[in-house]
Amino acid sequence: MFFRKHKRWLLGAGLAVAIGAVLIADALQVKGLTHDPGYSLGDKFTVRYLGLPNFVFEMQLKGPPEVIDGQTLHPKMQYLFEKHRSPEASARYEAMLHSEDGRRLYRQLTDSHWPLRTKVTKEMAKVEDRTIRTPGGELGIRIYTPQTRKPGPLPVLTYFHGGAYIFASIDAVDRYARLIANEAEVIVVSGNYRLAPEHIYPAALEDGAAVFQWVAENAEGFGGDASRIAVGGDSAGASISLYASLHAIETGARVPDYQLLYYPSIDLIGTGKYPSEELFKFGYGLDPWIVDTAIEFLFPDGFGPAEDVKALLQRRLAELPASYVGTAGFDILRDHGRALVAALGTHGVPVTYEHYPSLAHNYLEHSGTIDDAERAAVSSARILGTFLWSLPDGVQPR
Repeated sequence: MFFRKHKRWLLGAGLAVAIGAVLIADALQVKGLTHDPGYSLGDKFTVRYLGLPNFVFEMQLKGPPEVIDGQTLHPKMQYLFEKHRSPEASARYEAMLHSEDGRRLYRQLTDSHWPLRTKVTKEMAKVEDRTIRTPGGELGIRIYTPQTRKPGPLPVLTYFHGGAYIFASIDAVDRYARLIANEAEVIVVSGNYRLAPEHIYPAALEDGAAVFQWVAENAEGFGGDASRIAVGGDSAGASISLYASLHAIETGARVPDYQLLYYPSIDLIGTGKYPSEELFKFGYGLDPWIVDTAIEFLFPDGFGPAEDVKALLQRRLAELPASYVGTAGFDILRDHGRALVAALGTHGVPVTYEHYPSLAHNYLEHSGTIDDAERAAVSSARILGTFLWSLPDGVQPR
């Protein structure tokens, strides 16, 4: 009688005790948390908590499942958005970016917390930090060589991080670069670029083009195959990758053999062309304050001749290489990605398109805690590897 009367309470209490035991044991063992830039026990506890089954978070949602445009938001993403959405928090973060000390802190937090929830994979055969000279100055790169039985030299991906051109670095995407290297069995060269407002448009784009060309010219020096090279990135990094490819086409330089593009922006935000910009404008990770700050920092004197940003799809798209495009359902850039896929298809460029309707912008950061994000990360890396390894060894296809 007692059990039947208090069944729900007893089940809830038992679940709480079981979850607590797992979390404490996991946090104390620091299981799987390699490449650890000094995470606190609280950080490790949080990431282990977020790795619990989806139903744990479904039970904690403040509102019903969020459904927009026929898409249902992942319960873990909804849990996180419900927890952190607030005008006050947005105003506080925006103020941070507008002060030199605040911007430094914001960048430090990004570099340490993006990897925290990214999937951990096996150790690299080698990781090397270098500084290279480019027309814009010295830039840091990190070269990831995976453990593999594939015959060398290995194909190479040049990767650029996101961060609205304002924050993040090769440290922020460290774990994801390792994941790509392992799943694709390729060398990944993760490149920094100059950030705004210290360096305005087009510094980041020029740096991306320069880093890619450095990789193409120096691949053999770190065990790479210069005849099988790709470029890729997430968000701002995806747009930088597109520019690097178009710049190479238009200048007669080495063109990438493949593009790996996650939630790219292909136009100015706010043109009214893309319904997703209104559908997911507030509360889904890429809010107006971030977009407005990026535009203010990149173009302090107005847009002027910044046609590379305004008219990306009006350039020589037919000459772009085969591409992967990944988009998230709850992302203001969802329809940017769809427009790019359509444009590439119209011009006869082979495209692999994966859309994850339950996810939001920057989903790669959640690949260690959210099942759909893990699938997106692993699937795209394997697609990259399959393509690059299918190319003939030592024969430049372009």
